Amino acid sequence: MVGVVLLFSGTALLAAAAALTTALLRPDSRLDGAITFGVVGAAGAVVSLLAAGAVGLLHPGVVLALQAAWALGAAAVLRRRDPARLGGRSRAPRLPGREAVRAHPWAALAVALAAVALAWQLLVGLVLPPFAYDALTYHLTMTASWLRDANVDPTPLSLCCARYPANAELLFTWPVLLLGTDTIVDTVQLGFAVLGALAVAGIARTAGLGGAAQVFAGALFAVTPAVLAQSPTDYADVIVAACVLAALHALARFAITGAPERLVVAGLATGLVLGIKGTGIVWAAALILTTTVLIARWARAGQPPRGATARAAAAFLVACLALGSYWYVRNWIEVENPVYPFQVEVAGKTLFEGPLRVDDVLTDPDPSKDESRPVEVVRSWAADLDFWRHGSYDYEERLGGLGPLWPWLGLPLLLALTVGLVRRRSPALVALAATALVFVVQPYAWWARFTIPLMAFGAIAIAASAEWAPRRWMRVALPVVALALAGAGVVLSSYEVDPAGHGEPLKATDLVRLVGKPSEERTIGRLFFPEYRFLERVPERATVVVDLHAEPVRFVYPLFGPRHRRDVRPARGAALVAGAWHVTSRGRPLERALRGDPRFRLESSERGLDAWRPVR
Repeated sequence: MVGVVLLFSGTALLAAAAALTTALLRPDSRLDGAITFGVVGAAGAVVSLLAAGAVGLLHPGVVLALQAAWALGAAAVLRRRDPARLGGRSRAPRLPGREAVRAHPWAALAVALAAVALAWQLLVGLVLPPFAYDALTYHLTMTASWLRDANVDPTPLSLCCARYPANAELLFTWPVLLLGTDTIVDTVQLGFAVLGALAVAGIARTAGLGGAAQVFAGALFAVTPAVLAQSPTDYADVIVAACVLAALHALARFAITGAPERLVVAGLATGLVLGIKGTGIVWAAALILTTTVLIARWARAGQPPRGATARAAAAFLVACLALGSYWYVRNWIEVENPVYPFQVEVAGKTLFEGPLRVDDVLTDPDPSKDESRPVEVVRSWAADLDFWRHGSYDYEERLGGLGPLWPWLGLPLLLALTVGLVRRRSPALVALAATALVFVVQPYAWWARFTIPLMAFGAIAIAASAEWAPRRWMRVALPVVALALAGAGVVLSSYEVDPAGHGEPLKATDLVRLVGKPSEERTIGRLFFPEYRFLERVPERATVVVDLHAEPVRFVYPLFGPRHRRDVRPARGAALVAGAWHVTSRGRPLERALRGDPRFRLESSERGLDAWRPVR
């Protein structure tokens, strides 16, 4: 009950502070206001957790105090600057309402489909324990270590990525810190799926589409299989896509209005992306380049005045650095390499030393083939063509994943959208151009979860073609076909949950049977990975020593327990800890020491993973 009160109070304070700050940023519509609110809320959560964790005070009370201070400060500034807006109604244009949707039943059906699909993924996130591979390996391991140590220092328990940018892990920390358990941590990305859909609708608005077409485009994006399958996991790709699209929306609005407040929003979203993962550097570079071009365009036009343009540029840069620079600066100070563990070379000269090259960790879509980049992309997109043979979509989705809509309608109609935007000289072109640039230069052009923003423009292209079609039968047939293809994608994303990592997929019918079952019957060991079932017998406050170099030890996070009360430590060679559980594998020095010590007994041996318990 205490955790529920803390979560409700903290989230309410965060929402109030974000709403007040959104009013200060003067959105130009309710849709723009909703997008701004989402970006500001995410940024506020990241900043407060980072501020508390950087000084070793990552506690609920400290975070709530920071949220309260932000809300009071925003209210004071708003009262002084624009008292009429404090508690008053916005005069901004209305979000497309029920009248527009009733006039276009295909838009209403798309919204209903998206609502059902996201509701199902919400159920997946609430019923199942965290199950995704990278989440159990390092995303949530970082979160659990931070909560145990009350700071955001690099953890030795991360199997690969302790010094990676970690804004996403901060977002996962929010519900766990306040609630005291990981019960709802798998739902974090669902909120960003909604934010991404709103941003797509916003870009469609800037492209000149009507209200129903905006709704249609946003809903089609929300049911992208790569979005749906990953939404109930603790990965970061939906967060990245949503923040990228929010930044592109804000930049497109700035291209129209020249309002510096839009650059603040774009800067916050860009900073979030920069601080999430390495590929965020590519996106951040593209967004900064786009911002520079737009500011130069406004400066040449003489509107707004030069001083206002300079302030807008500074606002973007400050917002971006405030949200995205911490992890790189810390690495630079502590290990003299901002992107550690990667080595950085320019023109054959090493700028920063590191144990890895980027090529060492890049994943090939099919290691048995040596194919060119265009062929890799075509093979991946072609995997969605015969979707009836595809099988289920999972959160990794190494081939395909943008869904049947992309190859059948989105990609073919994207050319027509581009031509239409060029003819109209639409500011939405800046968003499309930035996305195309990143697609060309990023290393994972074939991988759907890294190219989710492509489907945003595929969805806009479909909605635009349906609205701009010259004949009535086209305006009816196109949405019908789009909804049928989208529905197929939803089914293939929802009929089972595949945990990957040699775990057994869980059918939708079996998931429904788990609703209402106690958490003891919904553990990761019982549902997906039997080698971790021994954790059901480990006391909640036990000490667990884990041999990180043992090959079967793939996941560290489950060792903490759902309330993160276990003291999880990395093994130090063959040294044993009295009274602790030990996790290792056969043939390891630690295992040989355990076999020769009568204080410990082998509790479990499954899939090569051995768990030893202390003998009392």
